Amino acid sequence: MEVSSCIVALSQLLLRLCCDMTEERGLLESSIALFFTQLYIGNHRDISLPFYGCDHPMSRLMVRILKNPEYPWKVKELAQEHHMSVNGFINEFRKFSGLTPLGFVQQTRLNKGKLKLENSNMPVALIAKECGYNSHASFTFYIRKVFGKPPLRIREDARKNICD
Repeated sequence: MEVSSCIVALSQLLLRLCCDMTEERGLLESSIALFFTQLYIGNHRDISLPFYGCDHPMSRLMVRILKNPEYPWKVKELAQEHHMSVNGFINEFRKFSGLTPLGFVQQTRLNKGKLKLENSNMPVALIAKECGYNSHASFTFYIRKVFGKPPLRIREDARKNICD
């Protein structure tokens, strides 16, 4: 079985488990599933994941965000789309994913940015724009805050690890 097929199969299994989960058990499982889904979708934007009965609206939304983190997601619009109040939507999303909607978007954008830094020679400003950030400075600030290193250090460290 090819690696990408394994990633998809694992993601599908973990997402299916999330549908039958208790809140405590599910946070870890959904985090792992989202990690593998992000890895795969980072290289295959046209993917469509079947959920094997896990047709929860939040899981579909999470996949949409993973596919298009650069989109200017607005919580109010998402709440209206899901026929919920803003607070109700935020609480439901947090129960399902462990993060607020904007926290999930930000983490997805930063993970995409980190992967691009590690695997490309694209200028940081262009990566920031592709990840949905309006400015190089804001992208740099959040990358450093979350990963503990500025963007160019992340790129340098990735290259050192390849050579080692």
